[in-house]
Amino acid sequence: MARALHLTLRILLYPWVWTNHAIERNVMRSLKILVSLATAATVLTLGWASSASAADFFVFGKWNQKRGSIAQVPYGFGGNIPYAASAMASQTGGGNIVFSADSFTLSPYPYAQGIALGDIIQLATTFTFNGPQAGNQTLSPGPKASRNKTFSACPGLGTGCTTVNQGPAGNGRVKYTGTATQMGGVMQMLISGVGALSRRDGTGPPSTKCPAWGAACPIAVHNPLGGGGGLPQAVGGAKGAFNKNIIAGGPIHQVTETGLCNTVRTGGFAYGKCILGSTPGTGALGPGTTNSNYGFPWTTGMVTASATIGTIGPTHHVGTGTDSRTPAGSGLITVVAGGITNRSGGSTFVSLDTIQMRLAPLSIVAGAPALAPLGVAAFTALLALAGGYSLRRRSRRD
Repeated sequence: MARALHLTLRILLYPWVWTNHAIERNVMRSLKILVSLATAATVLTLGWASSASAADFFVFGKWNQKRGSIAQVPYGFGGNIPYAASAMASQTGGGNIVFSADSFTLSPYPYAQGIALGDIIQLATTFTFNGPQAGNQTLSPGPKASRNKTFSACPGLGTGCTTVNQGPAGNGRVKYTGTATQMGGVMQMLISGVGALSRRDGTGPPSTKCPAWGAACPIAVHNPLGGGGGLPQAVGGAKGAFNKNIIAGGPIHQVTETGLCNTVRTGGFAYGKCILGSTPGTGALGPGTTNSNYGFPWTTGMVTASATIGTIGPTHHVGTGTDSRTPAGSGLITVVAGGITNRSGGSTFVSLDTIQMRLAPLSIVAGAPALAPLGVAAFTALLALAGGYSLRRRSRRD
């Protein structure tokens, strides 16, 4: 096969390539790599994994996070946390899939997003993402002792709620509709780092329009954010998982200048602008807020999450999982998980996380040459050709 391709390239590219022997050697080496990868991709697509390696896999995929209707996190990457270079998974007895800790990671990334939503005018973050966390990184098939495959939950009410206003602890509802395989489990993302949520202070001018400077600029409260303080996110946790994020009161500033954000995103506060300049105000700190977070586990079924109260609502997200792996465990799988956040002051928003991934037998991936990092990209591209590899980001926003 390689020889036939070599002869074809000679005919098509002669004399430009073949008058340079160094280029010829590089082309042939790349050609051999691609042939090896193509063969591996074909084997993977057909599910021809050897019995000795069928339980070990390399993970290709993305973990996508949606939080309310403001934006997706991490904001600078459209909600996607990519797989780590060393991402691994093993299929154990009973069909359980155990992922290596921190299979999906994202280094600190500074980002600012202008927002025109109620009194919120800007969100700026420098977050680090690592997941799944050690100790809760397993998906398993079949019935779960902790929950039915189909259930409906509200804040403070474990199961059985039928409306978003039925929960005794707050607004919001998450509904799970299970599938026959009931593949799912607990895997949580850890978000660390810092940020600031800027809110228009009620004592300032009501306008969110702001020229380069002037009285029309709002007075802003910059509430500091933490990525969770070492606490795994509630979404993806056990049914009814609960934690709190306390957003402390921040300093009051008079905004003096706005301009384009440091990103291609242009929607939001002041016609697509972010705060570029402000002067400190006087007096006490602006008010803080508290987020009460409820989370639920992963499933290959359907998750429907809805909330109706608050300045950042209503929000509504729907996600559906799939499992099209071969009997040996390789192939595509998508899992989804939902959550609810009740903010002090009465606001509520819902969350939806989605992990789309392909499990590739480790023996095949390891046997293909030059797999880091360009080789991994080439291998992934070949998977697209051979098996319809598709990890599309769902961009629907409510």
